[in-house]
Amino acid sequence: MIVSILLSSFLLFSCKGKKSSGGSSENNAATDTAEVLSFFPVTDYLKGQVADIESQGINSLKFIIKGNKKDSIWIKRDSLLREVGAFLHPVIDTLNMTKFFKQEKFLDQSVDAYTFTYDPIGTLPDSMQLRHWDVYVDPQDGIVRRVYLVKDLGNGRQQQLTWDAHEKFCKIIELSTKPDGTPFVENEQKIIWNF
Repeated sequence: MIVSILLSSFLLFSCKGKKSSGGSSENNAATDTAEVLSFFPVTDYLKGQVADIESQGINSLKFIIKGNKKDSIWIKRDSLLREVGAFLHPVIDTLNMTKFFKQEKFLDQSVDAYTFTYDPIGTLPDSMQLRHWDVYVDPQDGIVRRVYLVKDLGNGRQQQLTWDAHEKFCKIIELSTKPDGTPFVENEQKIIWNF
């Protein structure tokens, strides 16, 4: 319920186009401020998704791929939040991120979704590993389909999360870089809750 209220508010502010009027710069500043206040609360969304899965009594199944080795384990119902914990910090919302990131939005017909893309405005603080995120919203019903986050772990390493609410899975990938600069998947985990 909370997630749907947040999503409705987000879409209300985000999907409004800028009106081109011959108004004063004060009107434009007010419009720009409304634009800034439209960041989707990704952290609350992920926590809400996990709470919803746990409330249904679902034990998720995790597949682990490292090199040529593949394995799977059941995740206890109350442990899913811990599995995605690395992506809950820093908190992604308007209050915390508007000074560091900018938002671009467009209707991406190739994936049939409104895409909200967030990239750094300038140089990020050394303590911030978050580098980029996307939110994909179904244009028909306004429901978030997918969230994608990228964190820089340093030393040529990167961590990515894809949370797909529509297909009911999440994937965590850790990438490293070879000495020649070529990226490779060091570790991949896929967690499913659709049986």
